[in-house]
Amino acid sequence: MRASKFWARFGFLLWGIRMMDVMFFLAFPAVGIFLTIPDFSGPNLKRASLFLVYYVLFWTQVFIYNDLQDALSITEEPRLRNHHALKHPELVGRKAVFVICLALTILSLIGFFLVTQKIFWLGLVLWALTWLYSYHPQSFKRHSWRAELAHLIWGELCFLQGWLVFSNWNPKSVLLGIFFGLILSSGNLANGVEHFEQDLKGGYCTTAIKFGRAATFNLSRYVFFLSSGYLILISLVMDLPRWFGICGLVLALFWISNYFLLDTQKGISRIKSYRASYRILYGALILVMMIILGLQKL
Repeated sequence: MRASKFWARFGFLLWGIRMMDVMFFLAFPAVGIFLTIPDFSGPNLKRASLFLVYYVLFWTQVFIYNDLQDALSITEEPRLRNHHALKHPELVGRKAVFVICLALTILSLIGFFLVTQKIFWLGLVLWALTWLYSYHPQSFKRHSWRAELAHLIWGELCFLQGWLVFSNWNPKSVLLGIFFGLILSSGNLANGVEHFEQDLKGGYCTTAIKFGRAATFNLSRYVFFLSSGYLILISLVMDLPRWFGICGLVLALFWISNYFLLDTQKGISRIKSYRASYRILYGALILVMMIILGLQKL
């Protein structure tokens, strides 16, 4: 019996980790790496791979810590979610989950330091911000503007971490990072619409709760459209591949058609499929970006 319970605990890797969310965050630094990597030599690939491993560990602990804190205000959340760190407390309890979270934090930050100190310091800032975002009961996610600002900064810093693996700061890297921050902020607005009822029970004051689901849903679309226009603009005025502007144009056309073809109330009622559709779109677009950048390095 003890042996079976021991092996059952390894199921935490399947139900306790929000791996799809982690992989979504992986896309931002990956673009930074593909933009700056000199070539695909063995040492460069090893350096990039090590960073990405530590980056995955870092964001794994971010979501685990977020689960720990959310469960304090929304007690039924572990049961409602398919993936949650406390979904099976009879197998892996709160203390064990916290130890896992702490171990991943230390390991990932040490890894960042081994890659380069610049990434380590950005990692510390990210860790502090994610801690403030989730910490119960004064988490940033309880306040509309703080939550969106946190996601804007996350997108910026995540992209910059990937950029700094092979290069240094410059205006182009900072301005391009804003694009990814706008994407995250828009997605968080849509997330607030999807989890409106849960957040309301948890005593949160998200943008959706403060201004209503309809206004927040449309604001999400406006910011997504703004980000596409921003990508077109910086591709024209900065030293970026011109096809970045084409990517921005594709995104702009998508959001224009989305606005006119998808009624607000219908979008709210289909919020899960709506969020899945834009995640697929941005995932595919970022994959195309990396393929083209990779082919140019060959």
